[in-house]
Amino acid sequence: MRHRPGGWPLSLSEGPQRGSELNGADLRGLQRCCLDLCCSNLRDADLRGVVLPRAVLTSADLRGALLAGADLTGAQLDRAFLRGADLSGATLAQADLRGADLRDTDLTGADLHGAQLGGADLRGAQLGRLFGRWADLTGTLYTVSTRWPTGFRPKRHGGILTIELVATDDD
Repeated sequence: MRHRPGGWPLSLSEGPQRGSELNGADLRGLQRCCLDLCCSNLRDADLRGVVLPRAVLTSADLRGALLAGADLTGAQLDRAFLRGADLSGATLAQADLRGADLRDTDLTGADLHGAQLGGADLRGAQLGRLFGRWADLTGTLYTVSTRWPTGFRPKRHGGILTIELVATDDD
């Protein structure tokens, strides 16, 4: 039996469902195909090592979530909020990440082969060596702080270099 923050139990017998409130939940090792967590709150959740092929995580809040080593092959993560998430070593092959907020996300060693990233926000993200060399980055935002695999040219794949503005105090 897993527990939510605050100590009360989280039943996985039926599995979490669309629109679930799983903020900070410990879901390590969860294995389920085609799980629908669309629009769910998984902020700061521990999802390390989950196996969720073809999961539906459209518009899910995964900010700060731990997803290191997760298998999200073919997952729908379009318009998902993943800012600051740890996706290092994750398998995101064939995943739909169109319009996803991936700012400051660690994707080091992640497999993004065949992933759809059009319109995603990659500003400040760290992308790993397994990044698909045929990736379509049409409309994807990145900055000089975005770290790409050696030799990868995001502009050639449709990426848009943006300038980072720093707020100043005019007092």
